Amino acid sequence: MQTDVIACTIGAGKINHIPLLPANIAEMFALDAAWNHYLINFRDSASNPSARSIAVFKAADECRFEKIRLGWTNSRGGWDYFNFTKRSEESYSVERKRYRKVVGNYGTADNSEAFGFNTYDRGLTERNPFVEKMLRVRTDFLTEGQFEYLKNLIYSESVYIINADGSATPVVIDSNNYTAIKSKSYVKNDLELMLKFSNDYTA
Repeated sequence: MQTDVIACTIGAGKINHIPLLPANIAEMFALDAAWNHYLINFRDSASNPSARSIAVFKAADECRFEKIRLGWTNSRGGWDYFNFTKRSEESYSVERKRYRKVVGNYGTADNSEAFGFNTYDRGLTERNPFVEKMLRVRTDFLTEGQFEYLKNLIYSESVYIINADGSATPVVIDSNNYTAIKSKSYVKNDLELMLKFSNDYTA
């Protein structure tokens, strides 16, 4: 079991900032990579308990579905990121333009050559079908703060899917409605977005 000690002076009646989050602990004490939780105990100079203990648990990664990570430019010109960890669905929209060709050897058929056509000759023919690829993504249940954070994603003019290899695929958000939750609402809410890939899809 790993045990570490931080010595600090707590000002009574004031807001005190103590580096106790996992990244802080890892930087100061090399937090075990296999950790799943740790306890924060507050003691005075005589080692007597002086406040309630705090338990910090490592959130388990969602592994049932493929994680979709989005990156976008925020209202300040910087970059924000968020993982959509629930079920995602790919879909395709096809806009078809067709024309009908005349089948048969009209140009060569005469008294010496009988009119005919091949069984594989095509009458109704596709002309450069336009295919759009779309992806529906979903979050887990969100807090009010997370909904507020994701407002910038909805408004952003530059949104990308961040792939596992670090590359970015440009998309646009095709969802037009965004309902934020309020602190007095006790209903759990998630967020679902329809993304449309910016570049033409080629099978």
